[in-house]
Amino acid sequence: ASDVSQGVFYEVRNNLGSLLSSGSFSIAPHQQEHIFVNSLLGENNIGTLKVECTNPESGRVLVQSLFYGISSGSQVKWAYGSQRRGLYAGPTEKLTVPVNTYLGMTNWFRALDLNLRGAPLTLESRVVGSSTVQSGSFTLAANTTIDIGPSTNFTADQVGSYALGSSTSGIQLVGEILRVFYDTEGISYILPIVAAIFEDAVLQVSLEQFASGFDTPVQITNAADGSNRLFVVEQGGEIKIISNGTTLPTPFLDLSSQVVFGGEQGLLSVAFHPSFESNRKFYVNYTRVSDGDTVVSEFLASVGDPNVADAGSERIVLTVDQPAANHNGGQLQFGPDGYLYIGMGDGGGAGDPDETGQDLSTWLGKILRINVDGAQPYTVPNDNPFVGQGGALPEIWALGFRNPWRFSFDREDGRLFAGDVGQGDWEEVDIVEAGQNYGWDVMEGNHCYEPSTGCDQTGLTLPIAEYSHDEGVSIVGGFVYRGADIPALVGKYLFADYSGSRVWVLDEEQDSSWTRSELLSPGMLISSFGEDEAGEIYIVGYDGAINKIVNGN
Repeated sequence: ASDVSQGVFYEVRNNLGSLLSSGSFSIAPHQQEHIFVNSLLGENNIGTLKVECTNPESGRVLVQSLFYGISSGSQVKWAYGSQRRGLYAGPTEKLTVPVNTYLGMTNWFRALDLNLRGAPLTLESRVVGSSTVQSGSFTLAANTTIDIGPSTNFTADQVGSYALGSSTSGIQLVGEILRVFYDTEGISYILPIVAAIFEDAVLQVSLEQFASGFDTPVQITNAADGSNRLFVVEQGGEIKIISNGTTLPTPFLDLSSQVVFGGEQGLLSVAFHPSFESNRKFYVNYTRVSDGDTVVSEFLASVGDPNVADAGSERIVLTVDQPAANHNGGQLQFGPDGYLYIGMGDGGGAGDPDETGQDLSTWLGKILRINVDGAQPYTVPNDNPFVGQGGALPEIWALGFRNPWRFSFDREDGRLFAGDVGQGDWEEVDIVEAGQNYGWDVMEGNHCYEPSTGCDQTGLTLPIAEYSHDEGVSIVGGFVYRGADIPALVGKYLFADYSGSRVWVLDEEQDSSWTRSELLSPGMLISSFGEDEAGEIYIVGYDGAINKIVNGN
């Protein structure tokens, strides 16, 4: 029942405990393997079969069963018994039961809530050998059990699994599956089988210092060029390289003389072209010292030394007039489509005084999308949502942002997650899609801002999560974890508050809602998150330390 391959080790011993046979094999995701115990144990003997997972950090063998064959003349009758001893599932766990319609078997699944208070439940069915999952939800009433007919989700001669769970706090589910085998004489067997428990891996992480000594770092990222180097952006204007755990003494790029540094201004991000390994192109976002405007420029890495950029190769791609010194946004990121995405704040000042967030005639308060591979300085992709719309700038991908501080693309599904810094009360996380309006300054998070009550929410896209200033002061967007070192973290979106009081994760539920839970409390000023080439995640401390999120506590 796992989404990853499982290494399995087994032992067969006789009734005296002597080892008769042992072996190992691998089970592919959502597949099954058979161990023919009789051939190992011998006829007319009893003993034990022990099965364990050899890579438990990646998940567990979740459904383990035993077939009994009973001969009656020339006819063989079968029963099916689970050998898993789990009795119940708590919050975030699932009762997982094997389903079998071979040889005329039918199934039903009976579940009850131990707390007898009623529970919203989710269920899913999966056919062995298929990645298709059927899912749904319903409510279990208080003081009742519920019977489900999983066989209705499986056609004849199929096997698979049925899972029932709840994310509600305090729910403990007990389940059993009843199997009925029909032969020519009617019902032959009714077998109660205790459900197996799908045990989610325990999520325990800690911070491990990876590097230190940086001056006001605001980003760490990789070049996806196979070098495994990490690039640290310092707000004052330098980009430094960490190679094999060591910070190189010479900066990769030094723009200190071109950058105005202070508050929310400075060198704010770097993004490497998807073909950087061959074309040497990378892009930076900085605040220009001469006028305080935002500049997005292209540079080239040196031909002779890949650890030093060619400072004279600058080509200005785009400039944005900044009416104030704050709310510069500053994120650059190449999407899976190969286009460059640019995050712009609303231009500064409290409450969006120039009303830029909802104004399609300005780049401020937007996320932009451009093609840097076309004619210079750039071209606009034809499928940008406002291309051809009168009064709208075609570079705009989405609108209604106050100050998007860090966004990222999920490596698996390409969704764009952004943290948008709030005004005085609410911080928010958005999934950004083409042409959508994320509400500022009509709304702050899920709440009316201008006007403070009764605002018109027509056409606005609400955040997937928010938190109030009782919990923090300024959001820092992060990443969906897709690394291999922390299996229990895979698929969860990490983000934090600048104050360092909390790092949270968001889990997507079956109904597409999101559940927020605290992951860490680092106790340091957090300016950014970053990924290495393997998908492991780092936290940037504004005080100069880089920490890696690692498994364990």
